[in-house]
Amino acid sequence: MTKTEARVQEAMERLLAEITPETVLAEVQDDHSFHEDLDMDSVDFLRLMLGLEQALGVKIPDGDYTQLSTPGGCRRYLVRLLEHGPVHTRPRADQRVR
Repeated sequence: MTKTEARVQEAMERLLAEITPETVLAEVQDDHSFHEDLDMDSVDFLRLMLGLEQALGVKIPDGDYTQLSTPGGCRRYLVRLLEHGPVHTRPRADQRVR
């Protein structure tokens, strides 16, 4: 595990323990759905995203949230973002020049 992967993993585990204290972290699988398997509602998910942004010093565009619906997807996205810069490069419809 790289330093970046470890940093992302630590932030995710800390936030999941805070947001969903009933979750047994050792049982969380990469393909578990935050919503269905971890019983996170939309407010919990938003708290996780905002917490990750703050903990890792990144900005996650709202349009990219679908890529972050599982722990594995979230970890891969954040590692790419930290190592290679923004993943989401296409402007949203409301940001396009007309």
